[in-house]
Amino acid sequence: MKLKIALATATALGLMMPGAAFADQNWASVIQRGDANSADVTQAADGSGNQTRILQGQVGNDGDNNIAIVDQDGTGNKAGFKNHADHQWTLRQYGHDNRIDIEQDGKNNEVGMDNGSRYLGRSGNVAYGGVGVQQTGSRNILTIEQSNAADTYSENAIGAVRQTGDLAATETTNELIVVQAPSALTAVSGPRHFVGFIEQINTGPGTAASLKNLVDIHQTGGGHPNPLGLDGNHVYNVKQDGTANSADLDQHGHANRIRIVTQFGTENAATVSQQGFGNIVQSVSQDNQAGGSVGNTATLTFLGDLNGSTGFGAGPAGDLGLVQATVTQLGDDNQLSYNVIGNSNLFAFVQTGNGNEINGTVTGDDNQVAVMQDGGDNYSFTQQNGANNNIGISQ
Repeated sequence: MKLKIALATATALGLMMPGAAFADQNWASVIQRGDANSADVTQAADGSGNQTRILQGQVGNDGDNNIAIVDQDGTGNKAGFKNHADHQWTLRQYGHDNRIDIEQDGKNNEVGMDNGSRYLGRSGNVAYGGVGVQQTGSRNILTIEQSNAADTYSENAIGAVRQTGDLAATETTNELIVVQAPSALTAVSGPRHFVGFIEQINTGPGTAASLKNLVDIHQTGGGHPNPLGLDGNHVYNVKQDGTANSADLDQHGHANRIRIVTQFGTENAATVSQQGFGNIVQSVSQDNQAGGSVGNTATLTFLGDLNGSTGFGAGPAGDLGLVQATVTQLGDDNQLSYNVIGNSNLFAFVQTGNGNEINGTVTGDDNQVAVMQDGGDNYSFTQQNGANNNIGISQ
């Protein structure tokens, strides 16, 4: 194991459990107070069961311009792991202009997890009021990259991430980039990746340049190309609360799931892309009613068969019972566009407010679309190319 810590204008404490170089079950713990600190923890050479936790700054005493880097290779490694009774440690930065970079290469690695089950969406201490990886301040950036070894089944997971803009901030441009992918696309049934809970909160006044909180998630691989295979990648909950939020979610594989995406703010933007078999988007919701501005934007692309969810049937798009794979926009002058290529896909779109617009293209057979617009001066256009398609529109 190798632990490298560069310090500037601060006191740092690095603790390591005994263990040989490049061995298993190592533990690295770093505390840094002050500004312009750097912590670089490497646990490599196919180790397993290693853990890293880093704390930079503290509540009421921010540390600015800090950098935390974690590089783990192997199996079952953890960055920002938290036990239920451990309320102080995970992987946290308090302050402004900070950066966290996490890279894990191997299988069954975890970032910001607790002892809960990733499969139930309660990873990352969400049920316990905690969070695995946290940045509190402005202009912070967090990057997480997980990749599995080629030809190896893997279940890498991100538990919980929270980025919060400081009340006194004049700029709030928190940014989160997540890449979960195989090292090489193979015939192995997997890997499948998990993202439990992501929250970005913008409480600062901001400036025109600071209106972008960004969540960018890219998942590749996962699932098996038949109905009897394992589920694919999962994104359980993404929440953005602030102004001009942006979420970009991209999944490639089979039986992928995006469960809940919620945006509260002004001029929110959501881009969702799923390519594969049997993928589901359960709910995307945008609400700018209380933001004093108008114009949410949603762009959706689905390539494959049996995407959406089970349901609908009977009359035109289930006689507008909605629910299945629903995208909801609340406010005025919202824009929604979607493109579907494949068979037996079904989606529902809801816009509440005035001057909203929906544009869609569906190519394939047995597809269903339900559209509900509640307000005035709304516009909906959908082109369906294929056989046995149906659409229901209510304005």
